[in-house]
Parts: sequence; structure tokens; C-alpha cells
Amino acid sequence: MLGGWGRLEEAETEHRAVLHIRQRVLGEDHPGTLISRDNLAGVLGGWGRLEEAETEHRAVLHIRQRVSGTE
Repeated sequence: MLGGWGRLEEAETEHRAVLHIRQRVLGEDHPGTLISRDNLAGVLGGWGRLEEAETEHRAVLHIRQRVSGTE
């Protein structure tokens, strides 16, 4: 929501904090963790940090394919 209001710096900080907690509590492969990574990637894209955003999106895709298969 913060990113939608143009408050990208705050949004990035919040998404990184949530991601860190989810990684620690739920693990790297948990759907909630992957959603957090996607959310962070969206904010990074909003900043114009497209390479970082792409890296996050590709990492999420790789995990989802490994866990669930390519179909």
C-alpha cells in the first residue's frame, strides 16, 4: 500500500523487514516468503531498480518451479 502512495522508501523497508521474518520463521520455500519476495521485487521495480527486481522475480520463479514443478 505504501508503494501505491509513492512512499517507496518506506515500502521497501517494510517489505524487507517482513521478508526477513518470514525467511527466519517459515523458511525460504514457504509460499508466504515467496509472496514477500515478489512484493519486494515490485517495490524495487517501482524505484526503477529493474535488475534487482528481475533477480528477485527470477529467484521466486526458480523456487516455485523446484517445489511445484514447471506445470
